[in-house]
Amino acid sequence: MNTNDISFCDNKTMFEYNPNMLIRVDMINDLYPIVIIDDVYKHPDEVRDFALSLPIPTQYIDTSAYLGNRIEISNFIANKTFLDTISMILLSKLELTHLIQDGLNEHGHNSNFCMNVMHSDIKDLINEYSSFLPHSDTSAILSTIYLNKNNHDTMGTGIYQHKETGICAYPNNEDQFNWICKRENISSEDYKQKIKKYEAWRKGDPSCESFILEDDENYKLLYKTEGKFNQMASYTGGMLHGPLFDFDLVKDDKFKRINQVIFWDAIGKG
Repeated sequence: MNTNDISFCDNKTMFEYNPNMLIRVDMINDLYPIVIIDDVYKHPDEVRDFALSLPIPTQYIDTSAYLGNRIEISNFIANKTFLDTISMILLSKLELTHLIQDGLNEHGHNSNFCMNVMHSDIKDLINEYSSFLPHSDTSAILSTIYLNKNNHDTMGTGIYQHKETGICAYPNNEDQFNWICKRENISSEDYKQKIKKYEAWRKGDPSCESFILEDDENYKLLYKTEGKFNQMASYTGGMLHGPLFDFDLVKDDKFKRINQVIFWDAIGKG
C-alpha cells in the first residue's frame, strides 16, 4: 500500500438528514419519552459502507469499557445542520429545552463518529469487569442509529425497570436527576433513597450471564426498539438500557451487530 491508496470521503454530504424522516414519540409507562426517527439519514448506505470499511480495534485500554468493540473518530460529523436539526428535535420531544444555550453544537461538540460492533470476538473480551446488566450513561441524550440491514429480531435496544426498587433511571448528574424527579413527581430525597437501595443491590454483584431479552427475576423490560436499518432511537442518558442482543449469536462468525451512537454531551454549550 502506498499514499496513492488513501481514500477520501465527503463527511458533510454523508451525514445529511432526510427531510422526509418520520418522527414519533413513544411513552414508556406513560412517563418516559423515547424518540424514534425512521429514515433519519438521506444517504444511509454511505454511512453504512463507511462504517463497514473501518478497521475495528479488538483491544481496550479500559477493561471495564463497552462489552463489544467500539471505534470513535473525533470531530468527524462535519454537518452542523444535521447536528442542529436533530438535537433541537430531540430536546423538544424529550422536554429538555431548558438545556438549550447559545453556541448549539459549536466547536465540534457532538460531532464524534462512534460505532459499536458486536460479533464473535465478544466471547474473548468477557472478563471479571464485564456486565450484561442494564446501565445508564452520563450524556444528556443518547441516540442509537441502527445500521444492520437484516433487521434481526434482536437488533434493537431495551429500556428496563429494576423490579425491587422500581428504578427506571439511574442518574449520573444533576440534570438527569432533576429530570427523572420531575417525570415521576417524586421528591429528591425519596429518589435518592431509591438510588441508595439500587446501588446496594448492585454491590451484591448480581449474576447475569447474557443480555436481558425478556423480563427476568430482577428487571422488567419496559420497551424495546425495532432496530430497523436507518432508524434512530433517542432517550435521556440516565435511563436504564441495554442492547437486545442474543448472545448465542456470537457462535456464528459471520454475524455482526453494528450501530452508530451519538452521545449528546454538550448541547448548546459554546
